[in-house]
Amino acid sequence: NRRWFAIERIPINGVNAESKSTGNATTYELALCYYRKSSVPNNERSGWIFLSDVISISQDVADRWITIEHPTRTLRIQSPAAAQHRVWFSTLSKCCRNAWKESTHSDTPPAEENKPPNIPLFNA
Repeated sequence: NRRWFAIERIPINGVNAESKSTGNATTYELALCYYRKSSVPNNERSGWIFLSDVISISQDVADRWITIEHPTRTLRIQSPAAAQHRVWFSTLSKCCRNAWKESTHSDTPPAEENKPPNIPLFNA
């Protein structure tokens, strides 16, 4: 299934590490949001994961895959271009501060990554 992804600030209750708010200001947390169509309003998200909860993020540079492991699911996304892949992996790595990071440069993915992807493509 094709999905479109965006990193967005999601309003949450209470104060968190992503936004040191005080007083009555709204507190936000960064989330990787995904959509079924490229042009839909934010309230029509198909889903999202909070980037502060990501356990690990890894990449297969040769095939342009990024694997994001979250406590509730594992997302595998693929970029159509190498330059776009580099930007997304770099940005996600910076936003997923608590995550373990890994890069795979081989042409053969590890055995566990041979399973079908649950999210095969993203557009930025």
